[in-house]
Amino acid sequence: KSETKQDLLWYTRLFFDLERLFILLLGGTTYPRKIQAYVRNEVDERRSSKVHIFMVPHGRFQSSNIYHHEILMPLSEIRSNLQEVFENWLVNAKDLRPTYDMFFAQIFRPEIYMETKFLNLMQALESLHKSKNPEWCRLRKRVNDLFEGLDDELKQLVTKDVNKFTDQIIDWRNLLTHYHVNSQGGDVDYEAIHSAILSLRKFVVILLLKKLKIEDRIIYERILNSVKWGSFFSS
Repeated sequence: KSETKQDLLWYTRLFFDLERLFILLLGGTTYPRKIQAYVRNEVDERRSSKVHIFMVPHGRFQSSNIYHHEILMPLSEIRSNLQEVFENWLVNAKDLRPTYDMFFAQIFRPEIYMETKFLNLMQALESLHKSKNPEWCRLRKRVNDLFEGLDDELKQLVTKDVNKFTDQIIDWRNLLTHYHVNSQGGDVDYEAIHSAILSLRKFVVILLLKKLKIEDRIIYERILNSVKWGSFFSS
């Protein structure tokens, strides 16, 4: 709730931020069914009017219900610090928007090219690091810093070999960005890039959940067991 008067654009942005949070926690696309606003008449409260707000959804509708066993982060896991989860997301929303704009595009637009998916995820990682360290630094340092913030179990969810994985994603990012052969002298290995995309998705989700101050143990267990995100991490 804002302490000062805000226009519709401010509230629309708030709805957008909350929608992304729900998608992250649920593991599937979601949209507000109904939004009502009230235009207050400061002279006569009885003349205040109700307004219905309609928002055009991005991408595909969720065609089926999401059941408890499919949810990435069920309420039972975060009930004790639910307010903190929402506050952490909204407080960091401005800094996180470049990250989740890139990341959630893959959920709303799954048909985008593989190269675009990969580059979007790399940009999402860079944006996450820049939100903590806005100074210029090499991509390798950004990736290394993000990995250093994870415990060993969470790292293992992303990759078994952090150094090799980091070398590969930087190599492919340079290849796809600058259109030259990679450091191994070969062309694009699309099968390997697809595998990297799945790992990068997991990496970004872990980092976003840690931004919400959710315990590492819960993040680890839920990513292993979530049906909805499980399919997103493996296909």
